Amino acid sequence: MNSATSKTVALSTSITLFAAGCSDLTPGQNAGVFGGIAAVTGASIARAAGARPGQALAIGAAAGALVALTAYIIAKHRATERQRRLAEERARVYYGHLAPEKKVALKQKKVRYIAVDTEKNEKTSPKAQKAVMIWDTQSESVVGNSVYDVQSPPPVGATAKFDTYSAEYGCAARAGSELDPGRMARGNFERLPPVCCATLIPFESPPFSSMNIHEYQARELFEKFGVATTKGAVASTPDEAAAVAVKLGTKEFVVKAQIHAGGRGKGTFKSGFKGGVQICSSVDQVRDFAGKMLGQTLVTHQTGPEGKLVGKVLVVEPAAIARELYFAILLDRATGAPVVIASTEGGVDIESVAEHTPEKIFHEPIHPVLGLQPFQTRKIAKLLGLKGVQIGAASKLFGAMFRLFVARDCSQIEVNPLVVTTTGELLALDAKFNFDDNALYRQPEIVVLRDKSEEDPREVAASEFNLNYIGLDGNIACLVNGAGLAMATMDIIQYAGGKPANFLDVGGGASREQVTAAFKIILSDPNVKGILVNIFGGIMDCNVIATGILAAAKEVGLGIPLVVRLEGNNVAAGKKTLAESGLAIVGAEDLADAAKKIVAAVKAA
Repeated sequence: MNSATSKTVALSTSITLFAAGCSDLTPGQNAGVFGGIAAVTGASIARAAGARPGQALAIGAAAGALVALTAYIIAKHRATERQRRLAEERARVYYGHLAPEKKVALKQKKVRYIAVDTEKNEKTSPKAQKAVMIWDTQSESVVGNSVYDVQSPPPVGATAKFDTYSAEYGCAARAGSELDPGRMARGNFERLPPVCCATLIPFESPPFSSMNIHEYQARELFEKFGVATTKGAVASTPDEAAAVAVKLGTKEFVVKAQIHAGGRGKGTFKSGFKGGVQICSSVDQVRDFAGKMLGQTLVTHQTGPEGKLVGKVLVVEPAAIARELYFAILLDRATGAPVVIASTEGGVDIESVAEHTPEKIFHEPIHPVLGLQPFQTRKIAKLLGLKGVQIGAASKLFGAMFRLFVARDCSQIEVNPLVVTTTGELLALDAKFNFDDNALYRQPEIVVLRDKSEEDPREVAASEFNLNYIGLDGNIACLVNGAGLAMATMDIIQYAGGKPANFLDVGGGASREQVTAAFKIILSDPNVKGILVNIFGGIMDCNVIATGILAAAKEVGLGIPLVVRLEGNNVAAGKKTLAESGLAIVGAEDLADAAKKIVAAVKAA
C-alpha cells in the first residue's frame, strides 16, 4: 500500500473520529457504529488501492479498532460530564424549592453541607451510576460533585469526614443521615472544602406538576434557539419601560401586560383603564401606559372577575403585518409522537377555524426518531402559501421550533400569530408553551421561570408538599388519595346535595406531614364549612392517614364537621386510632354514606 493510500485511510479515519465526537450516541453505540464505518471504509480504500484481501482486512480491522476505542472514550467522557452538569443543575433546583422551614431547620441544626442525591428513582440497576452534589447552605452554591457506581465497595480507611485522604470519595448514605463510612462510594470531590460533613437528601422533582410561562419568557426561549421574533424587553417599572423604548429606537412601540391569561388586548383593568395591549407613538406614552398597567389588576375572559395583578410589561417594536398564520407543535396522543398543526388562518382562535373551516388546517406527523425533516418544513411552508425566499426562512424557523420543542421537553408550542411582514419576513409574535411535567426535573432552565405570584397561593402551598390541589367554589372540602377517587368523591358530594370546595389528591404514599399540610391548606379557605376524607388504602396505610388527621386537627383547632371514610390497608388500626382520639370525627362505612353525612352536617351547622 503506497503513501497516498495510507494518507487516504488516515484521512477517512480522522473524518470518522470527528463524526464520532459530534454524535450523541451511547459509548457502546458510538464504538460499534463508527468503528464499523472505519473498518469498512479502511478495507475498501486499501482494496481499491491494490492491496490483497488479507491485507485490506487487516488495515480495516486496525482502523476500526482505533476508531472504536477512541469513539468509546469520547462518548464515555461526554456522558459523564453531561451527567455531572445535569446533577449540579438539579441540585440547585432542588435546594431552591426546599420549603423555607426546611432551610431554617438545616441552619438550626448547623448543617452546612448537604449531599443532594440527584438520582430520581432510587431503585437503580446493579450497574447504574448515581450522582451526588455537595451543596453549601451558607453560600447556597454547589461546592463539590460525584458520580459513583452503586456497587462500588467502600474504600479502605474512608471516614465520615472529607479530609485530604478521602477528598476523592463520595457517599451513598441513607436519606437524612450523616455520611456513613460503611457506605462510602468512589467519586470525585476535588472542589470540596478540606474538612466537612454532609447530610444526604434524596433529590425530588420540583414540587409541582405543571406550569405556565410569560410571553417575555417565551420570547427569550425563541431567541436562544434562533426563532425569529420582534425585538423588545421586559420592564418592571414605567421608567424601565421607557428605557427599553429608547433602546429600541423605533417610531412606534407596543406595550403588553404580562399575565398568565389570554384576551389581554380586550381586557379591562379594575382601575377603569381598558386594554392590556397598547400601541404607543412616543417614549412618554410608553411610560404613561406602563404606569397605568403595572401594579393594577387586569380582568380578561380567562382570568374570571377576580383578574390578575400585572407585575411586568413587555415593550416591543411593532410588526408591519401583511398576513397572519398559525403554527404549533404538540404531542399526538393517538400516535405517541409529535405533530405539526398549521393553518393560513392565524390571529384567531384555532378552535373556531377547526369548527367552521377545517380544510384550512394542515397536519404533518413527525417521526419520533428522525424528527422534523427539511422536506416536511418546505411542505408546510408551501401549504401556508409562502413563496420564494420565504420558504427557506420558514423552513429554518420551523426547524428551530422543533429543536426547542425537543430540547426543553415541551408538550406544546403554539405560535399564534406567526406573521408575514410587508417586507416578507416571518416572525413569531406570540406563543403558548406547555411542558412535560414528568420531565421538569431535568429542565432547571424552565423551572426557574415559574412565577408563583400568578398562581393560587393555596396551590403553591400544596405544591411545596407534593400535593395536587385545585380550589373550587363549594363549601365541602375533600381530602382523597388518587385522582380518580377524588373526582368520584366530588361527584357524589354534588349528587348528595352539596358542593365540593376543592380537588385535593394526597397521592398513594402520603406522610403524616403531608396530611397535616393538606388540612392547613383546606382550612385556609374561608368558604369551607366541612371536610370529607375518603381514603382507599392500597399503597397508603390507613393508620398513617388517621394519625395525620389527628395531628392536623389538634394543631389547627378543627371547628367544622369532619367525616372520614377509610378502607383498605390497615383499616382496622386506622379506625381504632380515630375512635380512641376523643375528637368529634364522624365515621362512614362507604362513600355514599360519607357524602350524605357530610352534606347533612354542613347544612345543620
